Amino acid sequence: VHYVDIWTGTPPQRQTVIVGTGSGGIGFPCSDCLDCGHKYHIDNFFQQTKSLTFQELRCGQCKVGHCNSAEVHDSSGRCSYGMAYAEGSSWSGYEARDMAYVGGPHDKPIAKGTEEGQPHDDIDPDQAREYQFGLNFVCQTKITGLFKTQMADGILGMDNSPASYWNQALQANVTDNGAFSLCFARQPTASRNGTEAGSFSLGGYDKRLHNENSPVVYGKYDKKTMFYSLDLKGIFLRKGGGGESALSTDLNITIIELKSTEIHPLKITIDTGTTDTYLPRAFNSDFRDHWKQLTNISYTNTRMVLTEEQLQSLPTVLFRFQGDTSENRKLGTDPYPLGTFGSAVPSSTRPSINNLDLVVAMPPSHYMEYKNGYYTNRLYFSAGITGSTLGANFMMGHDVTFDTDNGWVGFAESTCDYLAVLDEFHERNPWENDNDGHSVTKPISYDSYSNGNNNNGGTNQQQIFDNSNLPDPLPTAITNSYSSPNSGGSSQGGTIALFVGATVIIAVGALYGKKYYNQYAGDAERTYQYQVTRLAENELELQPSTNVITTEGGGGGESSQGYVSPTLNLT
Repeated sequence: VHYVDIWTGTPPQRQTVIVGTGSGGIGFPCSDCLDCGHKYHIDNFFQQTKSLTFQELRCGQCKVGHCNSAEVHDSSGRCSYGMAYAEGSSWSGYEARDMAYVGGPHDKPIAKGTEEGQPHDDIDPDQAREYQFGLNFVCQTKITGLFKTQMADGILGMDNSPASYWNQALQANVTDNGAFSLCFARQPTASRNGTEAGSFSLGGYDKRLHNENSPVVYGKYDKKTMFYSLDLKGIFLRKGGGGESALSTDLNITIIELKSTEIHPLKITIDTGTTDTYLPRAFNSDFRDHWKQLTNISYTNTRMVLTEEQLQSLPTVLFRFQGDTSENRKLGTDPYPLGTFGSAVPSSTRPSINNLDLVVAMPPSHYMEYKNGYYTNRLYFSAGITGSTLGANFMMGHDVTFDTDNGWVGFAESTCDYLAVLDEFHERNPWENDNDGHSVTKPISYDSYSNGNNNNGGTNQQQIFDNSNLPDPLPTAITNSYSSPNSGGSSQGGTIALFVGATVIIAVGALYGKKYYNQYAGDAERTYQYQVTRLAENELELQPSTNVITTEGGGGGESSQGYVSPTLNLT
């Protein structure tokens, strides 16, 4: 399950919520929730009495919930709301309103937003509080099933309804359109302390996340419905070894179409809150026959041991959906762009029409889940024709845009590597000094400092330092002192890029990569700069720069000073 942090209240309190495009409700346990899984969840229950801006809504104020018949004329009655799910989980509570924002650093709330006129990029997690608004949500007082035993505290509904988070953000003028995108990745392992696994963007998509030559290709859904359901027109099995893209690395590779999809066309719903993918039982026999033909092994959902070579030899599943022909034609037809039917399936295999349909690849690394040394196939044929669901594992490896204004769901192939994009943002002016907000502390450790020739005729000197100046106690954090001009790059509206965690959301982006930290070396003339180059589970590695720092010399001129220092480890 993928989820994000939502910081609610004044001062903000963290709750970790599943991102669900198949749900409209936003809810998490409040302090008056009894037997609500506190020993399983990541965070404590929301303490509404500790928020200065919390408001419990009453009958006549309901936006999301409703009052029962006995309470309609009672202004003191609560606005009730509840949700139940097909697998048996449920939750219920009362409607409330408080200030909230999504994302930002995982371990602490953001004290304030960017000062007016100060340049920034929306992809920076430190800017998340810029998009805070008054959110209507449900204080859960009762939960059952997986909502009680999961690590995530609650849910962030993102369906096509007024109660959803994106819709409330739009009504609050946080965004200027009804589009958002989700980019999910799967890491080999997950930690309760946090695993970065993608991004979540409001107001459109961020093209910087997309693979080279992978445009957004659109399918259509019915805007009048609450769910994002695409018309499935075909399923193809592509022999293993062709890579993870919809465009095979081997243009002569075997691709077989399931005939059962022609007999049973259907609408199929995308739900990010569902981990796995469930297809109709009517496709089962046809799929298994072609699987056996390509692999010489039987299709199974039983766990197994596989080598990397064996994993990559399994077929890639290609899903073909009704495309928005007029919009996709803008991408060109010679050649057909990546992600279209004309690009993914050779002309000898496909019909000569509808080459601008949307095609999404689901390689074995996405439908095979690795855990405790075993792989388990998470593509099931157990649904009825009307109950099929494309879950989070189907979306992996794509930045998926939900454009509610136009009724589009668009796919662009992506590694969903938010950290890499964050690195690019901070690398615009690497090792740049920033005179505002330096952290003034004693240095942790350093070996040597060499003075270069200055314009006053000074000589080279070597000064040796030891570790005697280590602060006591050791610092547990270093304050970020770097800022960068806005790098832009959002393709539609103001895009807010956030972390999505596979186990726990963690704002590694606030620490990792081309982030710069300054320390004064005991006096105001020498500034040491470090960047974070590695994060282990309990260790932070800092690499000093080889920057030349210019300071004022004794004769009124300037001296250029370079330095070399060892890599530092902060535990």
